[in-house]
Amino acid sequence: MQYKIVTKLRKAVLIVCLFAMVHIANALEPFQNRQMWMWFQFSKQLPKKFTVGAQYQLRLGSDISNLPAHNFYGVVGYRINPYLSTQFTYQFFTSRKSDNHTFFVSITARYRYKNFTFRYRSAYQRVHEYFAQRYERGHEPVNEWRNRVSIQYRINPQFDVFIFCEPYLNFNPKANAKGLYVNKIRNLIGVDWHFYRYNTLGVFYIFQPEFFSKRPQLQHVIGTVYEFDLPKKVKWKKFFHPYKDKKKEKDAEREDKERPFF
Repeated sequence: MQYKIVTKLRKAVLIVCLFAMVHIANALEPFQNRQMWMWFQFSKQLPKKFTVGAQYQLRLGSDISNLPAHNFYGVVGYRINPYLSTQFTYQFFTSRKSDNHTFFVSITARYRYKNFTFRYRSAYQRVHEYFAQRYERGHEPVNEWRNRVSIQYRINPQFDVFIFCEPYLNFNPKANAKGLYVNKIRNLIGVDWHFYRYNTLGVFYIFQPEFFSKRPQLQHVIGTVYEFDLPKKVKWKKFFHPYKDKKKEKDAEREDKERPFF
């Protein structure tokens, strides 16, 4: 009799342990956050080595089923010399859950070798949910240092492929982290098609692990971008003419374009 009771207790303990292991495994497994991004952007080169740009971005949420979020960007860039450039960006993000204001300043080093272009961008950004002298706990401004390494390869005058890796280093204190720590890492691969003189269509995929949250996330993003990229002097009659890469000036204009919106 006692043997049967002990056997049943062992089975019960085993079942409880199995359920506990399954629960722990589900808690440790990163949440798969799938999104689709679609945006339209515009950039214009100005005299004195300045560039301005704007963008509207639509983000569809997890599993492409949640209500959309919207991003609005404004950018001012300055080319210091053929190898260095700097940018200032303001972003307004709005969704059903929250609104964010992001201020972003960066410096980018660029080196070109044959059909390859190598870039390193170091940037500081500050994100506000709102503006106040004192903030509620958990709603303080977020300060991040972003460091992006990217490689672009020109297949032919109409097609480019590019990849980059960008860790986000966070300054804000966390219970399980002290000082500067990696909050997430954005990895991207994409293709640009310069099908008209000032028109570019891009397709990209982002894989982004995020670490410091209640449950780690893996963000998967498939996106498209349509861009008007205008030089100093625009030949409007040839706006929708096929792209031709004959002059060095046009080539330099294309190569100087750093993607500030990712």
